[in-house]
Amino acid sequence: MRSDRKKIFVISVIILFCFLIVMGLGNYRAEQLAVNLTGETVTRAVNIAKEGLNVQQLQELIATLDPSHPYYKELQQQLTKIKTEHNLEDIFIIYKDMKEVNWVHIIDTRDSTDPKHRELGERLKSGSVGAERAIRGKAADGLYQGNYVSSYQGIKNPAGEIIAVIVGDYNAQSMTEFLYTTRYVQYGVMAVSILLLVLTLFVFSRKKTN
Repeated sequence: MRSDRKKIFVISVIILFCFLIVMGLGNYRAEQLAVNLTGETVTRAVNIAKEGLNVQQLQELIATLDPSHPYYKELQQQLTKIKTEHNLEDIFIIYKDMKEVNWVHIIDTRDSTDPKHRELGERLKSGSVGAERAIRGKAADGLYQGNYVSSYQGIKNPAGEIIAVIVGDYNAQSMTEFLYTTRYVQYGVMAVSILLLVLTLFVFSRKKTN
């Protein structure tokens, strides 16, 4: 009888271990797939926005930081349209002031009533890892940061110099919540499956003993 119980315990542990490995790999692959697909969407939107830029006028806007510049409203409307079409949280443009060594906002497509909205000329004490990479000529696409999947790309002038960085943010909170919910459901299914298996093995061993 003790031998049968020992066998049931060992088999249960092995099955539990296998379940955990399969679930772990499945969750990791699902998360990676979701991030990659979302990253592709964000990168595509940023590429479209980047291709439609008038770099000469953007340089003037950076130099003057004048909200009355005709290109300011035009660019804001242009990027807002792309943001809406691709269901992004935000598309914005920033540049790095090398003298002050800080980042300056040029365009933000969030509504002006949004607490996260940044005004033209607003300065940031530091830039994100993606922004720092992009300003050095290394595009950072599909970065998963907190609840956001983001894409950072450098904007070059005709001389090939990077003058600013364009950024797209996708709010991935719903995706994150879905992945966590799926994970909890899997844990529940696993627990019930193991319980049923243990009961089946136990009943089988009792019948065998009798």
